[in-house]
Amino acid sequence: GEIEVEVEEISVLNHSRTLPFVIEDATKASEELRLKYRYLDLRRKVLAENIRLRHKFLTAVRGFLNKENFVEIETPILARSTPEGARDYLVPSRRHPGKFYSLPQSPQLYKQILMVAGFERYYQITKCLRDEDLRADRQPEFTQIDIEASFVTSDDIISLTEGMLFEGFKKTLGVELKRPFLRISYDEALERWGSDKPDLSIKAEIEDLRPYFIDSDHPVFQKARAENSDIRGLRLSRDRISRSKLDRIGEGLKEKGINLLYKRGKAGTLPDDEIKIGPDEVLIVLVGKDILPELGKIRGEYGLKQEGFFPCWVTDFPLFELDEHGNLTPKHHIFSRPTEKTLRYLDTDPLLVRGHIYDIIINGFECGGGSIRNHNRKLQEKLLSIIGLDEKRQEESFGFLLEALEYGAPPHGGIALGVDRICALLAGTDRIRDVIPFPKTTMAQGLMEGSPAEVYPEQIKELKLRIEPDED
Repeated sequence: GEIEVEVEEISVLNHSRTLPFVIEDATKASEELRLKYRYLDLRRKVLAENIRLRHKFLTAVRGFLNKENFVEIETPILARSTPEGARDYLVPSRRHPGKFYSLPQSPQLYKQILMVAGFERYYQITKCLRDEDLRADRQPEFTQIDIEASFVTSDDIISLTEGMLFEGFKKTLGVELKRPFLRISYDEALERWGSDKPDLSIKAEIEDLRPYFIDSDHPVFQKARAENSDIRGLRLSRDRISRSKLDRIGEGLKEKGINLLYKRGKAGTLPDDEIKIGPDEVLIVLVGKDILPELGKIRGEYGLKQEGFFPCWVTDFPLFELDEHGNLTPKHHIFSRPTEKTLRYLDTDPLLVRGHIYDIIINGFECGGGSIRNHNRKLQEKLLSIIGLDEKRQEESFGFLLEALEYGAPPHGGIALGVDRICALLAGTDRIRDVIPFPKTTMAQGLMEGSPAEVYPEQIKELKLRIEPDED
């Protein structure tokens, strides 16, 4: 009503069919229907504002990095397939029958080679693609802010990233993140919060209760004493978790060999006089092996969250972990440099080796991760051999990088941040599909355009491929 228009003539520019759903923020239409008609769904104010918020954030990021003398460089989309954890999306080559390009899971190798080429400060905002099973917070194609710099330390990259996020959050929402962000070692994160992605919007921390209960006559603690089991506790607000929920959680943990005891007011299964709790608290105690991650899950689901953004860094990750078959595999990726203090364990016990690795966590979500890289070919070859790649496989998959490292590669490091996750946090949604213009479903389908789709037989023939029927 602020502007009055005096109409002289009205003409119809185009006709519209009946809308498949009402365009309003509180729509009752199913997500499947809204994704099919995404161009209508994007007319909803809440989604339109999310997309504009995304633009605002990325504009701030570009401005900050340009001001810091970083150069935006695009790396190839048609790349070589390399073993990076998830499955590659493969593109058959018509000109080279039987050979395939890979759509990049990240620009990792290219950005390291750019450091060898002398571009000391690189960034790009790029699409990455991974053919993996999807969850609510995953997409087959996602956008990341990719950064690499030469002659830097972990502190340099961390400081740069904090400045970039401070600028991005301030210019997007007017929120000033408190700097410097808290830095936590990987081991400390597990000890205090039961997760390497601690949600610091929840104040509750895990307590070591072994000194309180190890001499108790309670049969659970007697068994813990005999088996040298761990005893840890977590205090939560009483109104966050009921007795029935505690009982259900306890039943599930029993199958893992873990006992759950609790004290909730005057009720519970803990001895009354062993430890005091507040009138509004519930104390949950787990007894057994490997209980920290279980307490971390309980904390994340039932802990009371504060409003706002609570960023932190988790550092000093193990370089390796064991996969489900007991084989060594990279905890992050195999191009991270071992710390000088733990380098000696490479030959004796690789699981003790830590890396110059750092993750940025905001409210329990991993929003990015990076590391200082290996700029020495021999060390890089050694790490590749530890995860089972022989000399032939190393040369096939990473020969171009290994060769580049022999031409005066400088020390370098970087980070990659997930645009979709950060924008979801900024928008106040836990669904990254809400901040992506044209997202895929959890089955990796584009419902609007009908992708993936069959192609014409002549296209298959031209590529010299054969489609075999599904055995199922």
